[in-house]
Amino acid sequence: MKSPVLLVGGLVIGTCIGWMASSLTTGDGKAMLSALGGGTSVAIGLLAAEFSAARRRREARADRLVFENLSTRHKAYADLNKALLTLEKYHTRFLFRETEFDDRDDPKNFAPLSIVEEFDKSVLEVSLWLDEPTLEAISKVTYTAASGAPIALDLAMAFMHAQEEGRPTHDIFDDRINSQAESVLKAIKDAKAILRRSLGIDVLDRESQRAREV
Repeated sequence: MKSPVLLVGGLVIGTCIGWMASSLTTGDGKAMLSALGGGTSVAIGLLAAEFSAARRRREARADRLVFENLSTRHKAYADLNKALLTLEKYHTRFLFRETEFDDRDDPKNFAPLSIVEEFDKSVLEVSLWLDEPTLEAISKVTYTAASGAPIALDLAMAFMHAQEEGRPTHDIFDDRINSQAESVLKAIKDAKAILRRSLGIDVLDRESQRAREV
């Protein structure tokens, strides 16, 4: 900061000016007081100006950082939401359906390990920009989704052994896959609610509703 330099310079200059001005008066004491008073006034003025300029520089830098980081954070949340949608779409395929017209993948194809690894990679890429509630919610999603890998392995082994032994395989895939898919979808739904709060979308919705009601 330049304030100490300005303070000293202002004090010297102000003292000189004050001393010269004091030559028009009489009395050494009065001259000294006038000189010191003039120097102090100039120094205080320069110091106040420097403090004000420094504050404006800090505020401008803070505004710039907030704007840049906010833009980057919003992109991070958008990328995270896209990863959540991919994970959601995968597990929705393995839910029990009410009618024959609902698309449902064969339970034998349930192999969530790769999709969970891809999701975890996407999370790591944006984790720096996520707030604590979002990180906690996403950790729950990852943990819940990852717990499907042992289920898939167990069912795949049971299916293979049944085929080798000539036993029927239609009852191998019990409701564990459906239950697992429902658990993952519930965790994703909760995470999306956290994302909305973190981004202020809930507040925006409320304000929009108020505006429509006016």
